[in-house]
Amino acid sequence: AILVPLTGAVDKSKFRTCQQGSFCRRYREYVQKVEASRGSEFAHEVDPSSVQLSGHALVAKIRQVHDASVKPLALQLRFFKDAVKGHCGITRLLVNEEAPLHPRFQLREGDVVVKEQDLHPDAVTMQSLGGGETKLVSSAPGDCEVVLRHRPFELDFRAGGRLLQRLNGRHFMNFERYRSKGSAQHAGLVDATDVDGQDLWEESFGGHSDSKPRGPAAIGIDVTFEAAVTLTGLAEHATALDLGSPGFTEPYRFYNLDVFEYALDVPMALYGA
Repeated sequence: AILVPLTGAVDKSKFRTCQQGSFCRRYREYVQKVEASRGSEFAHEVDPSSVQLSGHALVAKIRQVHDASVKPLALQLRFFKDAVKGHCGITRLLVNEEAPLHPRFQLREGDVVVKEQDLHPDAVTMQSLGGGETKLVSSAPGDCEVVLRHRPFELDFRAGGRLLQRLNGRHFMNFERYRSKGSAQHAGLVDATDVDGQDLWEESFGGHSDSKPRGPAAIGIDVTFEAAVTLTGLAEHATALDLGSPGFTEPYRFYNLDVFEYALDVPMALYGA
């Protein structure tokens, strides 16, 4: 008798790669353009005159460097103390359009993040460091501070005398505003659609067409964990918890799929992700 085992595997042709998905492809091209400039190309800066502090909350406007006609983005930073020891270290950051053409999705408080009414505000003081930097110092124990760099826009988060995290330190921030179909192109580099303008309103894959009546709306930013030795991922991706060790060329997918098959050591989306 001969026993022939039957095995099944994921049909990868049914899943788009980054190159086949317009928002992912154009963001990679945007990153490559910024990287190739070796620091001379960036799209965002903070308007120094717009920086205002009230108690535990800071607001400012982020301008487009290459097109003054584009409305600035609204930046909010809010500071809180932890509920255990009353130490500093909780900062909530929000960047959004001012008067967007369509409302942006925001996490509902209480579902994933703690409601702000249940947090303890941490009043901060603001100092101008000169050279286009603003420092925010916590009043709670823990030696926490945030440095807001104006041009280009960057944020440094420090605690206990150490730099822990840097946002937009590599200037990869991309914020695609809602726009009307047929609107004029930007005067310079504003977002990733200025690098790759294909498939902004409709794209096709596997015989199916995806209509996007609101147009492009992708966002992206680089986050550097300066004090971290490793970056740990999610176990349900069936790969190493150390995100850097596999050396993936495809990004991790964090959206959910109704697919029961999965392969080992891949960053693709899974059931329950």
